[in-house]
Amino acid sequence: MRPSFDKPLLMDDGETRSLHFSFMHVQSEMRVDKPLELVFGYTQAMMAFLLVQPEPQDILLVGLGGGSLSKYCHYLLPQSTVTTVEINPEVIALRETFCVPADSARFRVVQDDATRYMPRHRDTADVLLLDGYDEDGLPDALTTPLYYRHCFEALREGGVLVANFNCGNEQLAVSLGRLGKIFAGRVLIIKSQTSGNKVVFAFKDRGALPHARMHERAERLKHRTGLPMPHFCSQLEAGSRSWKAAVEA
Repeated sequence: MRPSFDKPLLMDDGETRSLHFSFMHVQSEMRVDKPLELVFGYTQAMMAFLLVQPEPQDILLVGLGGGSLSKYCHYLLPQSTVTTVEINPEVIALRETFCVPADSARFRVVQDDATRYMPRHRDTADVLLLDGYDEDGLPDALTTPLYYRHCFEALREGGVLVANFNCGNEQLAVSLGRLGKIFAGRVLIIKSQTSGNKVVFAFKDRGALPHARMHERAERLKHRTGLPMPHFCSQLEAGSRSWKAAVEA
């Protein structure tokens, strides 16, 4: 177990503001002068869902942290409803400190356990972003076969699950195996150029990824967001080749 604090700790040096659960891990970080910027490379990689789901109606997130992904989705996708499930009320209490928007018709933060929330919300999300961590890392409860099944069922047809993995190889391998069974093998991993985290994509749609449209979207999104979308697009395309190979074998 990692040495941890009694409650989330806020650090601010005037340029960056960060949230910590333990001495060994920065949970979230925000540039004070650019509160919407995605500082961590893995959060940028998670936004690659836009290459497949460019106009999601409903985005569901697990884990608020400093709100980086929640507020970025809210800003970038005005047509989308963004719901974030966070179990820790002390994390939610810091939302204004991290410039997380107030609840509204298209944005809300829900205090709940994701393992209870998911089975009550079937067929409600086009995109599901999993980034729920505590002071000990990725909770086992958020990697069980039942939890992943409920995540699958929370997605609409054509939905995309994206999960951040900052954990050991054994936990990652077990989680990938479970996701692969539930999503019929349509699971792949991408990485950012600046982060060691693994970002896992799982697709509910059984069809092929729209590679041509993805490349077009990648160029537009690169100019719109400044994120390295062509890099992520290449990784998604390469990862999806294994599906075709498996079918043809």
